[in-house]
Amino acid sequence: MRRLFRILVRFATAGSVVLFALAIALWLRSYCVRDRIDLLHLPKAPSRIDTSDPDLPLPMSQYDEMYLGTFPGRVDVGHLDYESPYPAAAPPTASFALSWEKGAVIWDIDQIDRYTVSRLGFGVDWGTHDGLISAPRHVHGVRIPLWFIALAAGLLPAVQLHQFIRRRRWVNFGVRCAACGYDLRATPERCPECGKVPVGAPNETAVGAGAGRRRDGI
Repeated sequence: MRRLFRILVRFATAGSVVLFALAIALWLRSYCVRDRIDLLHLPKAPSRIDTSDPDLPLPMSQYDEMYLGTFPGRVDVGHLDYESPYPAAAPPTASFALSWEKGAVIWDIDQIDRYTVSRLGFGVDWGTHDGLISAPRHVHGVRIPLWFIALAAGLLPAVQLHQFIRRRRWVNFGVRCAACGYDLRATPERCPECGKVPVGAPNETAVGAGAGRRRDGI
């Protein structure tokens, strides 16, 4: 069980290191380029006709969109759902569409796109906004500073590095096992946890023979 736990911790640490590096890269990039990634769910058929004129039917359909965008030092993640005219002339052949747009940095995003709650670079948005032809757009999103993501992702690797340095220090004193970190003060000849024989540990046979000679001498 302990071995499985150590494996899981190693995987979590590796994932945290990757997330830390990604957050730092996005943090630096966000001051040069504005990125916007959208994953749009495309409907296969119109949902209803939204017009009072029977001669001008306007087929509408429901769209769902997941988005991720970067602004100077921050990242926006959220979900949109809205109604939009259905492209009857060229219906979509796929169920999802992924797009990545790059543009100029928007420095005053807090003035242009006001979140429902916004404090110290953090933000939470929920509400309904007017969209195309007054169709409502329901928004649910969060805005997070990239320094906070980097800090949170770096905690576990920092703890693991501290424990590694501390364990190596105790290993050099012969107190801990070099393989698993088990306390060897009661069993310096061999680690009872993993079976590893510490470097420089007295050989069990030699220890037994020395003990026998001492008894014979007595």
